[in-house]
Amino acid sequence: MNSQGAYNLIQVKNTSTSVIGMHEGMNNPLDLVKSLNGPSIVVNGGFFILYPEFYHEDEKGEPLHQRFYTYPVGETSLTQDYVRASDGYKDLLKLRTMTNGTTYTTGPSLKSALPFVEPDFTAINSKAGRFNYYAMDSNGSKIKSPLWASLRTWDDQYEDLQKLKEANIPTTLSVDIEVESLTAAAQKPIFSPDGSFSFASGPPRDRYIRGVWPRVPGSLSHVKQPNERSGISRHEGSELFHAYTSQRSQGLTMNDFRTLMQEGTRFVGLSLENIPDDDAWANDGGPSIFQFFVGADGTKRLLASGGLNEQSFEPSINLKDMRKVPNAVVARVNS
Repeated sequence: MNSQGAYNLIQVKNTSTSVIGMHEGMNNPLDLVKSLNGPSIVVNGGFFILYPEFYHEDEKGEPLHQRFYTYPVGETSLTQDYVRASDGYKDLLKLRTMTNGTTYTTGPSLKSALPFVEPDFTAINSKAGRFNYYAMDSNGSKIKSPLWASLRTWDDQYEDLQKLKEANIPTTLSVDIEVESLTAAAQKPIFSPDGSFSFASGPPRDRYIRGVWPRVPGSLSHVKQPNERSGISRHEGSELFHAYTSQRSQGLTMNDFRTLMQEGTRFVGLSLENIPDDDAWANDGGPSIFQFFVGADGTKRLLASGGLNEQSFEPSINLKDMRKVPNAVVARVNS
């Protein structure tokens, strides 16, 4: 377990729950909650497509079309515009039904720990590799990608070329031709948010070899990687809303987060052991995480937020730091 993050646990007794969100696209969390009546708790919901060019339709399918940008992954009552989750995870990503009948898809269920088994490199693209983000060698180390290393070297050379051009130093035509060839091969050059330029060595590409699983909708290949996590557990008479936020490097694996959830439920006198199999689950994590309290007078307090550089007891609400999402879960005391 990691002591460098923040764990938030909210208990709502005699709970009434619902899913709210967009029929199309996504919105800032503050905009999702601005018209809600309080008192209520609002937390982030399920997975969605943020980088369509990164995903394929399934393990052997075609790349997703740009039109799927912002689509939720899996069925939801909010919209018919969703992307079907990969069959490789259909036993883990479940349709979650709220007390008012609204639904969204998310997972995995966390009553029990996930069965992690390290697959052989030759099985990385089989179902045995579905919990692996990277290909691993026999020593448990990530295998470096020679293609990424080659393209990274070329990107460095390109930066040197640009410096020569800016200094009006003559350069060869062959390098410009190579730029055209690489652009065609990569479909388009990649510009980072800070304006820097790269080809296939840029994000979301990676310096390590990955299998097919990180590129399918609803991928759970991240569960053994450190990350910020969020989840919900249902108990007799109440529901618990869990969030762990930190720097990415200080994050938790999914099983570590499940252990944290288990300790949190025990802290309030409850348990994961005596609930139905699918009554504890993970929501989307990382920068998508948020927990809002909406007061009876409409006041909004941000209790937890992913993607922050520093943790605090009550994070400030900064719209530019909050990732837009397509849906959220609302919990109130049933009147």
